[in-house]
Formats: sequence, C-alpha cells, structure tokens
Amino acid sequence: MTPSETPKPERSVGGGHSPADSPAGLRRAQATVPWQGWLGALLVVALCTAVSELLLPYTERATLITVYLVGVVYVALRLGQSAALLAVVASIVAFDLLVVAPRWSLVPLDPQYYFTFLVMLVVGVLICRLVLIVIFVPQSLAAFLDKEKAIDLDKVELPMTERYERDAAKAASAPR
Repeated sequence: MTPSETPKPERSVGGGHSPADSPAGLRRAQATVPWQGWLGALLVVALCTAVSELLLPYTERATLITVYLVGVVYVALRLGQSAALLAVVASIVAFDLLVVAPRWSLVPLDPQYYFTFLVMLVVGVLICRLVLIVIFVPQSLAAFLDKEKAIDLDKVELPMTERYERDAAKAASAPR
C-alpha cells in the first residue's frame, strides 16, 4: 500500500463516528439482509400491539395510535426506512384488526377510522423521512467538508468558554 492509498480517518461534525455509521456503511449494512429489518419491524409492531392490548381497557381507542407511532420511530431510527414503512403498514393493519370495532375485521363499523388510517399512514411516512434526514444530513455534511475544513466542536467551544471565564473573573474582581 502506497502512502497515497493509506486510509484517512473519517471526521464528522459530532466526532467519534465509525465508518459503519456513514451513509454508505448504513446502506451497505441494510442492503445485505433487508429481511432482518423487516422481521424486526414486525416484532416491534407485535410488541406495540401487546402494549395496546394492555392499555385498551384504560384509554380511548384512538389514543393507542401513539403506541404504534412510537414503534415506527424506533424502527426508523434502528432498522431503516423500508422496515419503518413496513412497520407503518403493519401498525395500521394491527390497529384495525385488534382495536377498531368489530375486532378481527378489516372493515371498521365507523367510517371515521378510514381517515384515522390515512392520517396514521401520512404521519408514519413523515416520521420515516424526518428520521432519514436527521441521520444522514450531519453525516453528509461531514463528508462534504474536507479534512482541513471539518468542524471540531471542541475547538469551537473552547474560545467561548475561555471568554466566559475571563468575563466572570473580571466581574468577580471588580469593586462593588
């Protein structure tokens, strides 16, 4: 390996990210075995369903949607966008089958639940997109900046801390 081929350490805005945390590393990890993410999404939806069943006697039916949306956020953060989209659809189906009257039917008695399902779908897709932005924008920004221009937050914070300490010392030593 020649000196020009030596791998350079990756720098990022937050610092301390491994190459597996890079967008390409995440895509590569997700692309190798997508069914594991899908299986994980279905397990999270099953867990959300169990929690919903426990809460059903004590809360409104529509309130239980938040349990499923928390599961979608978790799946989006941990398992990727395709798994999160599967979690959204599976959450809607599980909510319709197990929470909405009549149970074990995909056709609700009250037509207002069709609107609820649509809103649940839209919010779930928005969650997927926002999590994608939150994860990839900082990493893309760090990759965009070259090594000399990368932001080191510790160096940026230090002058502000020194200035604060200097101002505090002046204020303490000033006669009153």
